[in-house]
Amino acid sequence: MKYIFIFIFLFFIVKKSLSQPTVNNIFKKPTGDFNIIENWDKGVPTLNDGYRAIIGVSESGGAWSNQQVTNFNGPANAFWIQVGQSSTLGNTFTTTYGVNAENFIIVNKALVSFQIAGNPTTNAANYYCDIDKFSLIAANISITKNFKSDAIFVLDPTSYMNVVSSTFNTKIIQNTQSFSFYKDSKIVLMGLKGFENSSHEFHNTDLLVNNNPEQGSSWFDTNTEVYFYNSNYTSYDIFNIYNNSEMFLFDSDAKFIYDNDGENYIGLQIKKSALYVVGSTFYSSKYIGNYDSQIIFEDSTGTISNDFNLFDHSVLYGDNSKITFNNIFSIYNTSQLNIKDNSNVNILGAVSITDQGVASINNSIFTVNNKNIDPSNTKLYFQIYDSAKFFSYNSQLSIECYFLAADDSDIYFESSSVSINSFAQLSEKSTMTLRKSTISLDEDLSLWENSNFALLNQSTLTVLGYLSFYNQSFMTVRDSKVTISGFVYDYTSAIKNYYFAIINSNFNVNGYFISYGSLLLKSGSTFNVNNQFTIKGYFNIESNSQFSIKGSFINYGIVEMTDSKGFIEDGQLKLTDNSDFTLTNSEITLKNGDLLLSSSANLQLINSQILNQDGSLTFDGEIHLNSKSSLKNSAHFILNNNIVPSESGSQTFDNSGTLDINNGNETTTNILVPMTNAGTVNLGKNAFIISYTQTNGNLILNKAVLSSNNTIIVNNSGIQGSGQLNGSITTNGGKLGNSSISNLDINGDLDSYKDTYTFTLDSNTTSSFINISNNATINNSTLVIRVNVNLLTDGTQLNTTLIQSNNLKGNGFSNIIFKSYDPKANTESDIEGCKHSVAYNRGTLGVLLNSNKDKECSSNNGSTGGTDGGDGGDGGEKTYFGNSLTAGAIAGIVVGIAAFVVIAGVIVHFRNKIPKVERLSFKLKQVNNNA
Repeated sequence: MKYIFIFIFLFFIVKKSLSQPTVNNIFKKPTGDFNIIENWDKGVPTLNDGYRAIIGVSESGGAWSNQQVTNFNGPANAFWIQVGQSSTLGNTFTTTYGVNAENFIIVNKALVSFQIAGNPTTNAANYYCDIDKFSLIAANISITKNFKSDAIFVLDPTSYMNVVSSTFNTKIIQNTQSFSFYKDSKIVLMGLKGFENSSHEFHNTDLLVNNNPEQGSSWFDTNTEVYFYNSNYTSYDIFNIYNNSEMFLFDSDAKFIYDNDGENYIGLQIKKSALYVVGSTFYSSKYIGNYDSQIIFEDSTGTISNDFNLFDHSVLYGDNSKITFNNIFSIYNTSQLNIKDNSNVNILGAVSITDQGVASINNSIFTVNNKNIDPSNTKLYFQIYDSAKFFSYNSQLSIECYFLAADDSDIYFESSSVSINSFAQLSEKSTMTLRKSTISLDEDLSLWENSNFALLNQSTLTVLGYLSFYNQSFMTVRDSKVTISGFVYDYTSAIKNYYFAIINSNFNVNGYFISYGSLLLKSGSTFNVNNQFTIKGYFNIESNSQFSIKGSFINYGIVEMTDSKGFIEDGQLKLTDNSDFTLTNSEITLKNGDLLLSSSANLQLINSQILNQDGSLTFDGEIHLNSKSSLKNSAHFILNNNIVPSESGSQTFDNSGTLDINNGNETTTNILVPMTNAGTVNLGKNAFIISYTQTNGNLILNKAVLSSNNTIIVNNSGIQGSGQLNGSITTNGGKLGNSSISNLDINGDLDSYKDTYTFTLDSNTTSSFINISNNATINNSTLVIRVNVNLLTDGTQLNTTLIQSNNLKGNGFSNIIFKSYDPKANTESDIEGCKHSVAYNRGTLGVLLNSNKDKECSSNNGSTGGTDGGDGGDGGEKTYFGNSLTAGAIAGIVVGIAAFVVIAGVIVHFRNKIPKVERLSFKLKQVNNNA
């Protein structure tokens, strides 16, 4: 509608031009020169005559077509010049001099040709054109030499203007059908306009458009085409390209320079049109706005120093080009940025892609470097929101500002390298996907409000800050690698649909990791945390995956492991109250850490095992072992609750370290799976072990009871301390008792073979003692009797019971060793055994100590008796001990016992030369010093 008003306006201008002045000066010859007097009816026109000099009218006043007027004799001066009229055709005016006129009008395809031979800068009087207003109405103008004027060219849309090798300086050109400039022309204008299907060309031309006080005076409208070939174009004027018009730059240099355009005024505006920059250089310091338009850079360089905006489905293409934006860059309303084929885009301002806008970078370099402008400005950003999209293929991206994506936006990187030197945030259902790409962030990455981050197909993510999740956002890492230097927060919901999923990938966290959501580790993934790892939601590890925690692993929620492995390097695996930890076909190894199981925590092993290599286990809660599961401790294990099978099967508990069973809420700790011990078991409370086998280990009883339904088996192992074994015991090569005073009750049978029994006699009331409720079979064993050195000086004979059983049998002890020890000096030495006697009576084994210094060893001090306690040799009724012992009496029970496993075969060695009256009975008996 506005163009109708423009044409109406031009119509009145032309009508006014043709109607004034009323007096005409007619060129009356068919041909002739402008400055010859006889060629005019009123003489040669002058600047102040007030006449309208008309070419194309006969002397009689009628129309005169094909009239040819030349001007070869000097400047053409006239108040008003009109070439042609509506009823004539083919009129021409050709001049080689300057033209001076208030108005110059060309009508109805008349041709005006400026072939100015001189230079107006050196001879202005002859060659300078001073035309106030230049109007072309369905006319043509040809300028082949110099033209310099302050004229305004008002051109009818069907007019034509051609300029060759000229200097052309005027105010404005508008409304022409076609104007072309060729061969080193130099044009200076104050406006440039083209209307409706016009076409304009500039070849090897310098075009300067100065700022016009009438804003918006330069524009191309309605299918206008403008071509620049090897030309230089500089515009200070506000410039508009409208309605399917096209501007082409081929091997040219174009500059649009800000010149007081007004604050936030769009200095270069393109609407429903296109700007092509091919093999050219493009610069604009104007604020650029694009509306449903295209700007195409091909093999070119572009610099935009002011704001740049793509509105209403506009597109900016870059093909093998370098484009720099020194200020704000914005994409709106489904507009697009398409950069490809070794292009380089550098943006030094804030970036905004919104309202379904799209940016696509292909095989190019894309840099946002706006922090270099003002490092203190924290508001600079790269923002993608409102269903916008950003794609990168085979490209390198460097983003040195805050990166924000929101409102269901989509970001996709493929075979690309991305560097963000600040933080990145996804929110409101936005997604970021990487395939075969690398992305690094100098600060943090946070996901909010159902946003999604996907790292796929050998991609790599490096975050020097922290990683955080909120509001059911989720992250997928598949076939990729992640390294987080800071901490990880997962504050999402523990719903399995919102996994933080790590699939066939490597995930490393140097800081701490806390998860309230659902974390999935599967398909051979590795998960490493070098600080505290806390689960308050759900953690699922499966399919040959592996985690390694160098800090503490604290579980408040649910952990499920299947076909996987876990390692606690140096810290704690703590299962808090009401938490669940289930292993299926899996294994956890404590290399140098602690496993703490709270009293109400649930630990269940299904065909799985826990290995304690060099750590510490503390179980206040109950552990469940399913079929084929095992628990292995090679370090330190504190068991304060039960180990129970979830179902019948081949569950085992193997201890090769230290197992402490001392505390707990229950009276008895139950180990209801078969247990093997090759380490040390410290039993400080009652325990029931369904099956116990000890090989090269040690069982220490601290006034506790060990019970078993099966025979306790001890091979090459020790049983120490005081306590009770409820069950039969078989020992082979074992050691029962040590240097401490111990009392052992065995409620069952004892089968002992090649064992060493150590009994310590500390005082006349304190000594070691073994009580066996059933039968005791001892074969080929060694008996060591340790006596406090202070008891060997009082000259008293004492006897005491060492072993008491229902029936003591076997070939006894093949070796008996007497030792003295000094508790103060902490020394021990052998003493003569011939002065002392060991004997048994039915099920009792005792010792007779003789500390009388007057008694000496007899030459025949008896022989070793058999299982029935043979009488021994002659003279064995009494035995003197010599001067090595002083008078004194020993009375007490010596219990040197360390029964961890059933002892098989113990040999009881004793002497028969004790008088029958002095043979040991079931009760302690003191022998008089002088007997």
